[in-house]
Amino acid sequence: MKIKHSIIVAFLLLLLIFIMPSLSCGKTLNPKAENKLGNGYYSGLGGVKHSYHNAFYWYRIAAAQGNAAAESNLAYAYEHGLGVKQNYSKSVYWLKKSAAQGYAEAEDHLAYAYYAGHGVPKNYFKAFYLLKKAIAKGYIAAKYHLGMVENKLGYAYEQGQGMPKNYSKAVYWWKKATAHGNIAAQDNIGYMYYDGVLIPKKWIEANYWYKFASKQGNKTVKTELNKAYRYNYIQEDFKKAVYWWNKTAEQGDVIGQVALGYCFYKGYGVAKNYTEALELSFIARHYGFVYKNKFLNDIKHRLTASQIAEARLGAQEWVRKFKLFYRRLLNLTQKK
Repeated sequence: MKIKHSIIVAFLLLLLIFIMPSLSCGKTLNPKAENKLGNGYYSGLGGVKHSYHNAFYWYRIAAAQGNAAAESNLAYAYEHGLGVKQNYSKSVYWLKKSAAQGYAEAEDHLAYAYYAGHGVPKNYFKAFYLLKKAIAKGYIAAKYHLGMVENKLGYAYEQGQGMPKNYSKAVYWWKKATAHGNIAAQDNIGYMYYDGVLIPKKWIEANYWYKFASKQGNKTVKTELNKAYRYNYIQEDFKKAVYWWNKTAEQGDVIGQVALGYCFYKGYGVAKNYTEALELSFIARHYGFVYKNKFLNDIKHRLTASQIAEARLGAQEWVRKFKLFYRRLLNLTQKK
């Protein structure tokens, strides 16, 4: 593919030399060819000297003739200041023109502009719908960006940013984000359960009667309801928190590893297991999380020397396997 691309670019450059007089008379190349020339200068392939300035020049000429790919490339140059002064407003202008022609890459990049607030006010819903359009056209990168946007929508509903607070809608968007591989959304759901925000209706009713009995001074009812409320409601939420943190921990997320380790340490939503807690702590520490010595020492004092060694070896093996998995994933990505 690289050889074929190089031949095409070299041919276009030779063609450019011969038709330069015609260009000076106001005539232009085919816009597709002009965009390819821009790509050649951008990448520096095909015997062409790498030059963002020249790439921008040809993108601009092709974009002026309505070439959707060139419009998207020109927008990218403006967004990142490649061959021209950075200008988000001009980037959005050309992205909108390209997206209006149904160009998937432009839809994806315009969605990011709405997500980040680059050249336009932040609007996660507009970003969401643009990404859905890009995905429908087979633009794979848009799936990852969609997870980012859905996570932000969940956060906006949780915090009441630009919309009324709504925890159910927050979780709705976070669950959609997890389906698109967003690890942060999985962490967020875990914290919602851990903090007791997502309370099932039956436990809200239990809490009502617990408080009622307490006010009436009925010690028997108060005690029984208190037990039911604390064990069923709290343990049910912790189990759900553990489920989500386990998913993020397996994907190498440090926050998930720390939180899951603490649940094993305390027995929240899972049977106490100090060896597992220490192993997860070792993994998180390997990736830069700083623990207080008091916490780690307390776990170690509850374990034998062989159990500590087991936790250390388990952590080392996990890190080794994760590095191998990540390396393979990176190789697959680079081959595409």
